[in-house]
Amino acid sequence: MRVFSYARIPFESIVRNGKRSMMAMLGTIMAIVLISGSLVAVDSAASGLVTSVLDAMPYDMDAAEAYPVPEINGTLFEEHATILEEVDGVDKATTVAVFGSLDYQNPNGTTTDDHDGSVVMIPAGDEGLLDTYSIEGSVPDPGTVAIGLYTSRALNLGVGDYINIVARISEYDPVNMTYYFRNLTIALKISEVWSQEQIEIPNVQGGMSIWYQYDDSIYLAGLDPVVMRLEDAALVADPMKAFMGSMMNLMVWHQISVDREEIIRLGDLPGTLDRLHRLEGRLDRAPVRTGSISETI
Repeated sequence: MRVFSYARIPFESIVRNGKRSMMAMLGTIMAIVLISGSLVAVDSAASGLVTSVLDAMPYDMDAAEAYPVPEINGTLFEEHATILEEVDGVDKATTVAVFGSLDYQNPNGTTTDDHDGSVVMIPAGDEGLLDTYSIEGSVPDPGTVAIGLYTSRALNLGVGDYINIVARISEYDPVNMTYYFRNLTIALKISEVWSQEQIEIPNVQGGMSIWYQYDDSIYLAGLDPVVMRLEDAALVADPMKAFMGSMMNLMVWHQISVDREEIIRLGDLPGTLDRLHRLEGRLDRAPVRTGSISETI
């Protein structure tokens, strides 16, 4: 009986001091609501931060592979992108091809020598690629190229002018015991001068470092490239084959965006990682020469 009398004391205190008890109850409820609201706000802020980073990334996975010049075929690379898009869990795949270590010249011989140039070949029908990189301009006309505003100003070139793409190889002269250079110059007509908004995006090939647009430069699979259609690959590939033969490789770069609603769930990190790894396996088994698939998210 004494146990029940002890238990009755708190209850009687609550009834006897109803106003104080009600205030204590309201205070407890408000504390719980405030703490819960803070946790929800923190979770929402974290979710929003992660989502904003993901939205800023041009793509989620990539794979690069060197192709010998004789195998270059723009139509083939576009077929590769189609095959990759048929893999379960892939939302979009884009293939770009890159010739690197080139120089630019105008017809008067003026060069841009502050960094190596490159020719980047993109699918003609993929205007979304330009939107992803905040490029202001259009895919160049058939048989022509686009250049960035920096290159245009440095070489005093505009639409309708020709830009010279220069490739160099060194060879050893055993008689004179010295090296000499041979040059190949390819003249390409300009139909677009691109600019790019000042953007901040994760550099997906180098982890999460940030690249900033500066000095009217553009970035698209390289800094200040000369850009042409994949279907026009022969304009550069054929002279390269004659000049360098099998010594010259083309880098083919597959950029893959996953179906984020299916693959990525912010509240299920272990499951997200497992789904990404399974997707990597499916991509590796796709009948496309892709090289090693790497995640960028």
